[in-house]
Formats: sequence, C-alpha cells, structure tokens
Amino acid sequence: MLKQIIIFIAALQSLACTPDAPSDVLTRGDSAGGALVKAEEIDAKNAKVGIKTEGLEVKAVKGSDQDVVTSLTLTAPDVQALLRSLPLKRAHLPDDPYYQRGRMEFEGYAFEDILQLMDGLSGLDLSAHSLRFVCTDGYKTTYPFSAVQEKGGVLAIHLIEQEKPVPFPVITTGKAAASAGPFYLVWDGRRYGEKRPWPYQLERIEVLSNKALAARWEPPLGSQTEKGFYLFTKHCVACHAMNLKGGAMGPELNVPQNILSYRARSQLLAFMKDPQSFRTGSLMPPTHLDDEDLNLVLDYLEAMGRKQVCQTKQSCEALVQRAPKMQTR
Repeated sequence: MLKQIIIFIAALQSLACTPDAPSDVLTRGDSAGGALVKAEEIDAKNAKVGIKTEGLEVKAVKGSDQDVVTSLTLTAPDVQALLRSLPLKRAHLPDDPYYQRGRMEFEGYAFEDILQLMDGLSGLDLSAHSLRFVCTDGYKTTYPFSAVQEKGGVLAIHLIEQEKPVPFPVITTGKAAASAGPFYLVWDGRRYGEKRPWPYQLERIEVLSNKALAARWEPPLGSQTEKGFYLFTKHCVACHAMNLKGGAMGPELNVPQNILSYRARSQLLAFMKDPQSFRTGSLMPPTHLDDEDLNLVLDYLEAMGRKQVCQTKQSCEALVQRAPKMQTR
C-alpha cells in the first residue's frame, strides 16, 4: 500500500557536487533544500514519513501515476518565441552564489510569467505536485510549489552592467568551462540558502506527481529503512536514479542490478567517503555524512534490491520506452 509520502528534493549544486557548502555559495550537492525533514519525524513503526515545509505538513494523496505531468523546455524554438513576447524584469542580488560576486544585476523574465506558459498547470492540485528543474549537465533539483509562491523570481538570460546587457561570464574549473546559462533562476534582493530554487544552466522545468515518485522510491514495506530513504532523497537522488527516476549525473543504483549485488558494501562505504581515491576527477564529492548515516543509506539501497521495477537490460529499456507521454512544449 502506497505510504502517504511527499518527496521534495532540492538544493543547488555545482559540477563538483559539493554537499553542505556555505549558504552563500551555489553548489550541486544535497538534494533536499526545499523541505526540511527531521529524523525524529520518521515513524518507523508505522512506516510513514512526515515531511514538513515551512511548518505545514503536506501529503501526496492525489496525483497522476505518471511522474512528469507537464514540462516546459526553455530552449525549444516555440518556447523561445513565447519568451521574447514577455516583458523583461531585473533582479538585484546582494551576493550572487554562482559567480560569487556581490551586487550583481540580472535581467530576464518573471518566474510567475514562465509558469503561466506551462500547459496543464491550471487547475492542478499543487500540494500533490512539485517542480523539478532540469539542467544541461543532467542535474535535477526538485522543490515544492510553495518555494516559488513569493514573487521576485527572475529567469535570467544575461547580466546587466553599466545599464547594458552582458552575456553570462564563463567560469573555468579544471578542464571544465561553463557559464550560468542558458537560463539561471535568481531572486531579486534575496540571498542563496533561503529555501528557494537557484538552478543555473537550466534548460527545462517539469511538474511532477509526488505520488508517482513515492511509488518508485519508497522502501519495501517492513524494511525499517525509512531514515536511510530520507537520507537518500536528501543527498543522492538529484544525481542518481532509483528505479529509473532521479538524476542523470551519476549512475542508476537499482536496475537492472542493485549496486550492492556487484559492489561490496565496504567498498561502497569507502567510495562515498572519498570518491577521488577511486576515480581521479570524479564529480562526486567526499560525503560529510558519518558512518552511521552512510550505513543507513546502504541499508536502504540493499532493501530496494527487493523492489526493482525491472531486472534485465531489455525489460528496463522497454519500461523506459513505455513511459506515458507527458504534456510538453
């Protein structure tokens, strides 16, 4: 029986995937900044997880069996034409988390106007759905709609310097060079770390069914791995997929084979502590979690081996191909 769970995955992370970075630095790391879940809120006895956002408990009771209900591909030619018809808006940032510079000005489109462009959003029960921001590097971060209700969000397309539009500067990190574009969601007058999405290199916005996601990610009944499940959704799922749902920066961890079926638990534990000692240049950062929490995550991963949506290469490929078509632009 589907547990009453709502999953919000959020926090922005950079190409280096650094968890728990300082609040004024924008990085790709944790995956649950949009909602706070405390360990004591987990009722293992009843196998329920309560997730609270701004003091309000929300539960996924209704929702489509399809995880992506509608989406907006910002780089699509027809969407680009719609964007050009929107009025431009500026955002003044006291400190920009991506470029790590103070007093920057951006220009783009009001985020509330962007949401109006999404087909099928009108009349949708927003408490049963979440927003997922998909970036060009495969990173995905998810927030509840409550995180974007306050006005001030600007989908930036360039900087403003000396009252003139300027392309996003390119930052070089090691061998990688990238800018904040093609789109960068910023918040006028706000600082990073205030429970709002700040995705950079943004290319698509999706509306997700919380119910459908919970069906893929919740642990098997009776497994007693709810805390590991919470830690996984907070720290891992923005980069890794579980049962074909999640991020694309890192590998799928459960199908067609669960990772613990071909990697020793001790080896995975050591890898999570220091990925670069295994793979030079790995984008996965050393974790800040202690051994107790890491083992809880591994307990969850092991339990999910009993809840695989497919078990062969062919059946997984067929499942991906059979995925229902979503409304999209």
